[in-house]
Amino acid sequence: MFNIKDLDGGVLISLREVVRRLGDPVAAYWSLKDIAFISRFPLDGDVFEFEERTRNPQGVIMSQEEFMNFINLDFQLADGTVHGFGCEPDGGFLEISCFDSSFWEIDTNSAPILKLLTSRYLK
Repeated sequence: MFNIKDLDGGVLISLREVVRRLGDPVAAYWSLKDIAFISRFPLDGDVFEFEERTRNPQGVIMSQEEFMNFINLDFQLADGTVHGFGCEPDGGFLEISCFDSSFWEIDTNSAPILKLLTSRYLK
């Protein structure tokens, strides 16, 4: 388990930045669970409806393309967990969790992602 607590101009780094720091992993699919946004909602529609959909057992499922489009939008998470399943090249999982807009927690069993995390955050 790795923690990332970086600020960019006094603001917690974005989900997009966390994913970039993980080498832009490719997954068979992504699941967004228990998401809460801060102030701005990046999609058309109702923020509360979307947040509620993330509370069902599967969360909101996205393809790789949908996920990359989503994280490139302008928003900040307050809380929530993003799961990547079937990460290339070894089929591992990736879990990225945001807590109270104050830090990110990363867990994985994907050897390439684990190697990258270890080289960057365990010095």
